[in-house]
This record gives sequence, structure tokens and C-alpha cells, in this order.
Amino acid sequence: MNPVSGGSLNQVSLVVTTFENVITVDYTCLPGNQPCTYGNWLGIWEGSQVSWNVRPVNYVEINNDSPIDSLPVYQRRAPNMSYVIGYGTGGKREHSGGRGDEAQEGVEKSRPDHRPHVHFQTVCATIQVDASGAGSDLQATSVAVLSFSNNTLLINYQTPVGNVPRDNHNWIGIWPGSSVSYDGSNVLRRDEVKSVYNQGEIVVENFPITVGTTYTVAYGTGKAWSDIAATFTFNTPAYGS
Repeated sequence: MNPVSGGSLNQVSLVVTTFENVITVDYTCLPGNQPCTYGNWLGIWEGSQVSWNVRPVNYVEINNDSPIDSLPVYQRRAPNMSYVIGYGTGGKREHSGGRGDEAQEGVEKSRPDHRPHVHFQTVCATIQVDASGAGSDLQATSVAVLSFSNNTLLINYQTPVGNVPRDNHNWIGIWPGSSVSYDGSNVLRRDEVKSVYNQGEIVVENFPITVGTTYTVAYGTGKAWSDIAATFTFNTPAYGS
């Protein structure tokens, strides 16, 4: 295996500010992502860790496609209470009312605001808000190629604490060049992440590597192509280098 030197990581960044009882998040997402179009959102939970199977105490859907912006995510911050904020890639799913959706549609209609379902398990970055209102401990999904051979890649991934990649439909994708597509076009390979651990290593086999070539690996935190949470671009050296 040949170790990868260099490489460029793109991941979500979050910064918290508080004023009185309002918590605001400044976010920066990945190049090419369109937060509104792809249904990105911000949610907040009480405590120090995202409860992956529990609805947040509040969430806001991002309503523009700017990759950098600021949104108030909670306006009822309690004194001496700690919170954790999550940035989600997962889009909304409207219910068509078809036969297969009848039971779930009834649940949706029972909600007072009848908002579309949001995939809360697609959290790709979290940040703590302590009792004083200060933000700390950013955990953002990352991915990196550690080494490669003629037909194998060794990839390291890290996601926020509590994520179960296998259950939350995480995946790894490989694109040619220095960018990815959010609709899956021109992807070279996509593998599901079958691990139950929020961080670890993945071996991608039977993938032909070309020398003197640029590749970009993406990590997705949900089923959709647009659930890309982090990318890593690297070059394979040319012959004789």
C-alpha cells in the first residue's frame, strides 16, 4: 500500500453565539452543496449528545442555498442548561398519500403544523452549548484516504458520537477529479458503510487506481446523493515520482 501524502478535506463548520435566551448558529457547508434545495436543517437537543432517535426540542430548515449563513436555532435557552446542536444533510420527504404511506401519513397529519418529515438521523456535525452559552467541541464528519494500491483504498472516517453508520444509511463514494456531484452523476463507486461504530477504517477493494490521477472521496450521512457530509481530494503520483 502507498501512503497518501497531502490531500484536501472539506467538512461542515459550526460556530455558536448566544444573546440572552437566543442561540444562533453560523454554519459553513461544503462547496457545491445547496442547503435549501437539498433540505439541510439545524436541530437542537437538551444535554451533551444528540439523541439520534429522539426529535430535537427545535429545528429550523435552511431556507436559502448560500453555503455560509447564520440562523437562530432556539429562542428559549434556559439558564444553566446545556444543549447540543446538530447540522443535518437529510432532505424532507413529502407523503403522497399512496397506499404504502397510509400509516405514516396519519402520523404526519396528526402533527399540528403538518410539516414534512425530516430525516433527523442525518446529523453530520454537532457542537456543544454549555450552561454559560459558549459553544465548544465541534464534531464534524471527516473522511481521508490513508493509503492505496493498484486496486484498493484504505479510508478513515469519523462522524459525530452516537451515529451508527449501518443503521443510518451512511456510504462512501468516489469521484474522478477534484469535485463531487450531488445527484450521483459520474460517480465511479459507491459502497455502504456497514460498521456500527461512529469512526473507523474502511477497505474499498476491486477499485482500479490510475497513476497521476486526482480522485475525490465523499462520505454521505443518509440515503440520498445530496447527503454528502465531507469530501477528501487526493492525487496518485505519476510513474517514477
